[in-house]
Amino acid sequence: MTRTTEPAERRQLGTEVRPRFDCFDGLRAIAAIAVVFHHTGFATAATFRDWHGTGDFLARADIGVSIFFLISGFLLYRPFVAMHLADRPRPATGAYFRRRFLRIFPAYWAALIGIALFIGFYQGQELNGVWSWISHLALVQVYQPDQFFRGITQTWTLHVELSFYLFLPVYAWALRRVAARTGIRDHLRVEVAGLAVLAAVGVVSNVAIQWGGWLYLSRVGKAWLPANLDLFAIGMTLAVVSAWASRQGSMPPIVERLGRIGGWWWLGAGAAFWIVSKEVGISTAITRVPDTGIERFVEHYLYGLVGLFLLLPAVFGTARKGAVRSFLRLGPVVWLGLISYGIYLWHQGWIKEALQWTDSSVPEGQLIRGPFWVVLGITLACTIVTAAVSYYGLERPVLRLKDRTLSRRRTHRV
Repeated sequence: MTRTTEPAERRQLGTEVRPRFDCFDGLRAIAAIAVVFHHTGFATAATFRDWHGTGDFLARADIGVSIFFLISGFLLYRPFVAMHLADRPRPATGAYFRRRFLRIFPAYWAALIGIALFIGFYQGQELNGVWSWISHLALVQVYQPDQFFRGITQTWTLHVELSFYLFLPVYAWALRRVAARTGIRDHLRVEVAGLAVLAAVGVVSNVAIQWGGWLYLSRVGKAWLPANLDLFAIGMTLAVVSAWASRQGSMPPIVERLGRIGGWWWLGAGAAFWIVSKEVGISTAITRVPDTGIERFVEHYLYGLVGLFLLLPAVFGTARKGAVRSFLRLGPVVWLGLISYGIYLWHQGWIKEALQWTDSSVPEGQLIRGPFWVVLGITLACTIVTAAVSYYGLERPVLRLKDRTLSRRRTHRV
């Protein structure tokens, strides 16, 4: 891969709509590893024991999910908004959907079947019958409360991602129709208005979940797209600003300043994470249900703020300058980001195995008060190996096959 010392935004100038943002693999690595810490803390009960004062931080390490949502909002929407602002046809939706399908399902199916056959799910979380398997293979288990906590439990987030994938081209098409029908030539105004609507939908959905008094929504509503649209909208807002800046012919001073203070943005992310972990007053007790109340509402938006501060240096600024961007571009960090999907899929299974290996007296699949660092070390080692096999043996070949197929079709058309 060719490296450049030019500003990240300057490489996007003109008509290019798919620039390379080199720091995003590093962000994926941070998000995936955070989720591993979160689930290991839960499984070993370190979270609930406030283990060495870190229980609150482990409880909030599920912030990695919000970071993933912001990343998707930015990277997936940027080609659409770049085309819109340039008044060019939107990206081909057929290729978009094929790539999204191949990116998610083959590796997920391999993990679901592999964990079921060779590791096993936690006690009480096994897939029970044909319909259970069908719903999980199709990633529609979030609509059934009795299936929500079965299988690979963290894959409720994949349902949210898939819903966003389906929603995004429709949303981009709708904005173009609004611009055409109303005669608004300033496409940026249409984009801003659309983002405001998405944010409002997210806020209203979360109000309904937190204070609507509906137990069903409080248990599964967070796994639906409307409750997370505001998080995706944050990433989409960065995409709009990035695409708008690339249309100016030179980097606008305000955008240049955004990227110049990457370290300060990350300090802000750390401060927000401290506040949501220590100052909001969210209980880490395992018996706390349902997830409602002002604390959870505040948590949702502080998560979004942390994600925003983490992403800003990756979107704006000079690619090779600054400690933050240098860290995100380190070889090991980038590599972990490349295999992060496998890390996300497989780590719960390996946590279960690590619990058994560290205390054979514990019943199969049961949560215990295990040694946190030992379980974490075993989990990371086994998960990284499995994720690497998944990436090199399945994920990358599948995506390359899709790219070769599209290339042949274009050649035939010529």
